[in-house]
Amino acid sequence: MNLKVLFYLAAFGMGLALPFQQLLFKIILTAIVYFMDAALTDESEKRKYCIYLLFIMGILLSYLYKWFVN
Repeated sequence: MNLKVLFYLAAFGMGLALPFQQLLFKIILTAIVYFMDAALTDESEKRKYCIYLLFIMGILLSYLYKWFVN
């Protein structure tokens, strides 16, 4: 499995878990996603922000789930 795909899946999963965590853990998850993006891109390579989009999509889906369930 490609490392990039693994990081994308991990970022999406962290986005899904974010609304159900405490504030300190939310900050840690966001920092992990930032460092995963830094690990995937070189300074000479153009950033594509795909990992951030998956993270935000996960956050939005989990907040929608929380809103409809409660």
